[in-house]
Amino acid sequence: MQDAQQQQGFMKNLLASLSSFGQNQTQQIGQSPSSLGGLSLDDNGLGSLGGDNEIDGGLFGDLGGLDKFEGFAKGLASLGQVYGAIKGVGLAKDQLAFSKQSYATNLANQTQTYNTSLDDKIRNRYNTEGKTSGQADAYLEKHSL
Repeated sequence: MQDAQQQQGFMKNLLASLSSFGQNQTQQIGQSPSSLGGLSLDDNGLGSLGGDNEIDGGLFGDLGGLDKFEGFAKGLASLGQVYGAIKGVGLAKDQLAFSKQSYATNLANQTQTYNTSLDDKIRNRYNTEGKTSGQADAYLEKHSL
């Protein structure tokens, strides 16, 4: 209950501060720049808004609402990180599947290339040596991948 009242007070002060921001900020003819609106410059050139300068829960006096917002923002950021991680795992699975498919295709192509090269070599050798085609087929059956 007390937190709700503090938050309500904080919001009321915030809205009051924001609604008065910018009022009476235009310089009128004949008015010195040091007395624009409620802002006045002291001897050191530093600004003062006038009135009593005590903080009574103004813009940052009551941080109860900001603490809750910070917790909410952190929770929301955590959910975003979880979502990003899940998407990352999905992309990694897709990449793994693609790599497996590429590997299988490459292996099949290498096997076919090896077998074709072996076939050409053995048939030429057996033909040159005068061996039969059946002997070449038997050798290829035994040594092909």
